[in-house]
Amino acid sequence: MYGWDASTRVYARPYNERCCSQRHGGALCNCAALRAAPFTANLLEPLQQNAALYIMTEEPMAIRIPSSNDPTSAYDHHQTVVCPHCNTRSGLTAISIPRFELVRRFLLDRIGIAYKCDACREPVFLRHEVNSRNEAHIAISETFTEVERPTETYDFEHIPLELAPDFREALLCYSTGCHNAFAAMCRRCIQTAGDLLGAEGTSKVQQQLADLKAMGAVDDLAHEQLKAIMLTGHDGAHPHLPKVDAARAAILLEIMKDVVYQLFIRPAKIRKAAELRKEAIDAQ
Repeated sequence: MYGWDASTRVYARPYNERCCSQRHGGALCNCAALRAAPFTANLLEPLQQNAALYIMTEEPMAIRIPSSNDPTSAYDHHQTVVCPHCNTRSGLTAISIPRFELVRRFLLDRIGIAYKCDACREPVFLRHEVNSRNEAHIAISETFTEVERPTETYDFEHIPLELAPDFREALLCYSTGCHNAFAAMCRRCIQTAGDLLGAEGTSKVQQQLADLKAMGAVDDLAHEQLKAIMLTGHDGAHPHLPKVDAARAAILLEIMKDVVYQLFIRPAKIRKAAELRKEAIDAQ
């Protein structure tokens, strides 16, 4: 679909009629103009019919801000993220791009671009690295860092009131990228859960988990999951232990959701189903 010829330094991308007509109000965009240009037969031979040609001076897939501040390159590079406003995985369209002269004047190594979420139309900000700059244009990496992250959500309907604030704070820590704080809050959550389920240990989380297993409140799998949460939370709470990075936090999040479901949500739903059945029988 895409091709880069290192010898001719030509990058071929399929022409998109709908894209061009929408973004440029029916006028021909750069890809249409290049498509109509009188290239030689040798150059067109390896390309499929109706292909747009881009003559580029660096590797493809870089966003360029030309000295004229023409935004076409940024408009033509669509990103896809989970929107922090509507929590939907959606495409993004650039709507505000830094000016060429300002990036050059202040020698910026990183810049921000404001995008529009294609689903909810709210602004989304991404941070990009500046690859190179010269008198003609500034090349910006297509890879990005999300400035705003989507808020992690969960169904709190069946979670006890004593546990809900701690779990909400844990999810907030995760959403803002505070992974050590997230791990520490997960450890606090399982200690609160132990208190709610009747574990006698009060000073050590490990003792609470042992009590829960001895009481039959958790099975072997849940006990191992709780131990994993405890150990990761221990790392997050103490500076001399390994830090909790994004990968460990993502795994911890899934374990935490599963444990909360097993300990509180599933039993609550089973009780609710039994109550509804009893009401149906009484109504006969």
